[in-house]
Amino acid sequence: MVLLIMISVFILLMICVSAFFSRFVKTGEDFYLGGRRMPWWVLGPTIAAGLFGGTSMLVVAGNAMTDGLSAIWILAIPSWIGAFVSAIFFARKVRSLPGVASLPDLIELRYDKVSRNVFMIVTVLFYIAFTTSQLLAIGKFVFGFSGISVITGMGIALIVVLIYATVSGFLGVVITDTIMAAILFVGLVILAFSSLSWGNGWSNISETITSTTPDFFNLFSTSIHPLLAIVYVAAFGLALVPQQDIFQRYASAKDEKNALFGGLFALVIFIPLYILPMIAGISGKVWLPLQTSETVPVDQFVAWTAKNMFSPFLSAFLFVAIVAAIMSTLSTTINSGALNITKDVYQQYVNKNASPKQVITISRLATILMGLLAFIFATTFDVILDALYLAFNVAFAGMFVPVIGAFYWKRATARGATWSALAGTIFVLFDFILLKVGKPIPWPDSAYGLVTAFLLSLAAFVIGSLTSVRPTDEKTKYFFKQKSSNDSVEIDE
Repeated sequence: MVLLIMISVFILLMICVSAFFSRFVKTGEDFYLGGRRMPWWVLGPTIAAGLFGGTSMLVVAGNAMTDGLSAIWILAIPSWIGAFVSAIFFARKVRSLPGVASLPDLIELRYDKVSRNVFMIVTVLFYIAFTTSQLLAIGKFVFGFSGISVITGMGIALIVVLIYATVSGFLGVVITDTIMAAILFVGLVILAFSSLSWGNGWSNISETITSTTPDFFNLFSTSIHPLLAIVYVAAFGLALVPQQDIFQRYASAKDEKNALFGGLFALVIFIPLYILPMIAGISGKVWLPLQTSETVPVDQFVAWTAKNMFSPFLSAFLFVAIVAAIMSTLSTTINSGALNITKDVYQQYVNKNASPKQVITISRLATILMGLLAFIFATTFDVILDALYLAFNVAFAGMFVPVIGAFYWKRATARGATWSALAGTIFVLFDFILLKVGKPIPWPDSAYGLVTAFLLSLAAFVIGSLTSVRPTDEKTKYFFKQKSSNDSVEIDE
């Protein structure tokens, strides 16, 4: 009964907040960028909540319990690095670009229409895979907590998210993200410190573990060695750089300063968000075997703990906190994917002169479509990390190099960007399909296949750029400082 009441209050709150802010949505820019009026203290929580989903919590806590401190390389350290690089090197630049709401907008501004179309496809693929990982996370968590089937759990969560995401768009997502970030943080604090208490304090936990597993607190382990850690930094860290949902938030800032501070604030929030589930997982290594003789799957550790180790009230609160974490990312990924369908398909090819009302209507339909596509894909995956890894591989191999080049290599061209995006993405998808059907691959396995994909993407980018005409000043003027007439040097003959 307590759980039912708390879930009902949470869902009602999310819907009411979205309904309230829907009155501020008058144009497509309002729906996807919140009218470009977001302050840094709102951007920080929504970036953090949007990226740190339930996937992160479940994966980090579960793997910390099995792999120890080295699990920090799976998502935590990569995310900190990625958030820092994104904020310092891209926040101001993205906000300064005129008329940019989506990643394909940026690509067309710097390269050309063909590149835009390629990036639209790659970006939609990324967000379908990313949304799939969040649906899997919430389905598995609900199953572990309540016994409701994974499919049913995914369906219920998707319906709730679609209701509030379609009503008020980006503004509603930002406000609900901020609320959910606060709920999530409180829940993580309760989970981590309770787990420490059950293990009789950190001293006892570390002594007990090291007596049986001496290398448990090593930064690297047999399962996560330095080379694999580098791969994780690339896949889960540097892949944050070209993510449209982050650029979308930078573009929504009031100004360049708020964009930068919002990105840095997100990094500050990220640090405890990843440390707390690490503490809970490591502590669980000691106390979980004393509480149950059954084998608790890695991705079910948090659900089992929330269900069995707390009073009904705290158990219900933790359920809501974890669901909130997943739903915040779910709404972010759906909203960002819908942005591509609306701006890059409907407004580019179907109705270039669409009225603000038509754009909002199509945006809401695109939001529903993104959710349904991800739901279909989610039924084909079993492991949360597999879906997440596929998504971030697409982002890193298909988008990272052209986006970096757009801002930091003036010689980069549309041909290079197109070749790079196609080479990286096609390799990642081909590698994924071969592994999925159990066929042997003629290159290193999935993790190291990302290195191959990146090298292909980089080579294609450089070769394509150097074999095509140098871009005009018109194409680079928003990305690089142009020489003024005063900079020229006159030579007397």
